[in-house]
Amino acid sequence: MRTMYEEVGYMSKVRFLWVGGVVFLCDGVIFYGLAFLGLKIEFARAFALIIAVQLTFIGHRVFALNVANGLNLRIAWLRHQLASGLGTFINYSLFSVIFYFFDSQNLAFIASVLCTTLVNFVLAAYWVHNT
Repeated sequence: MRTMYEEVGYMSKVRFLWVGGVVFLCDGVIFYGLAFLGLKIEFARAFALIIAVQLTFIGHRVFALNVANGLNLRIAWLRHQLASGLGTFINYSLFSVIFYFFDSQNLAFIASVLCTTLVNFVLAAYWVHNT
């Protein structure tokens, strides 16, 4: 059985990555903005992740995948929250470990986002928006 992601083709994959890039920029602006304003790094990261998760759902559902497969919005949103919870756990854990050992906010941010992007890509393509 092909997933909806495979059925919508090459352009949806490009749009999927485009949404990820836009959300990455929003995530970075929020994270660094809050850190610049003096919020503790760990709290700034957590807050930025919450916003990024919601933006990702909207972007993928409406723009990247143009969902029309009949999957209930509420079910897809719940699946996205569960998948993003796993991604957030990975992201926040990886960010914290790298930041602790290397004391590099930039390295921690980039590495954790890249890892989470891979996890979110797989889950969104094969579970979140799939009936």
